[in-house]
Amino acid sequence: MTKLLAIETTGLQGSVACADKGELLACELLRPDQRSAQSLVPAIDKILKSQGWSPTDLNGIAVAIGPGSFTGLRVGVATGKVLAWACGAALYGVDSLEAAAWTIAADLPDFLQNSAGNPLYAEILKREGMELSCLLNMDVPREELIKRMMHRAQVENRADDTPEVFENRLKEYEEKTFPVMEHYQNQGKVMSISGVGSIEEIFVRLAEKIDSLL
Repeated sequence: MTKLLAIETTGLQGSVACADKGELLACELLRPDQRSAQSLVPAIDKILKSQGWSPTDLNGIAVAIGPGSFTGLRVGVATGKVLAWACGAALYGVDSLEAAAWTIAADLPDFLQNSAGNPLYAEILKREGMELSCLLNMDVPREELIKRMMHRAQVENRADDTPEVFENRLKEYEEKTFPVMEHYQNQGKVMSISGVGSIEEIFVRLAEKIDSLL
């Protein structure tokens, strides 16, 4: 493989990058004032043009597959799949946490030794001089979550929202997101808020809880 395009849309601000023969050539941050669905394709077009590449020049496309924002993840993966199919390029899924770990690859043995019993994301925050002080959990019964997703599927006429997809999303949460909350819960840093009710009611609860922490 030579020419590679990388897509990351699982975090607060996404990015795209291109590399050739293993060397990073350019990186472009997605516009923070736009959703990934709006900013991703223009960013890809911009970074390819900056290198004088056309989409058909790409040999591979690497896409971050989470954990992270589900909506952003879906936008990135869908864009990568379509682009790879159209260009005849190979498609690769990259675990976001593994990618983060490689940013400290030079210190990896010591990093792994010191992170025993401490999740990778917590150790990364520590290495950056940051710490999570509180995790706010919106507590919603499973039945209510499924009800809301089914309502959205009907209102937005989303063919990809099926009972099987709902169950898969909940399974992803239980297997990948819940352990994060459990880790901080053991440290007494989780504060749960009822996510049942109108948007206005939930907003008031959330605002009051945040105000109490400031």
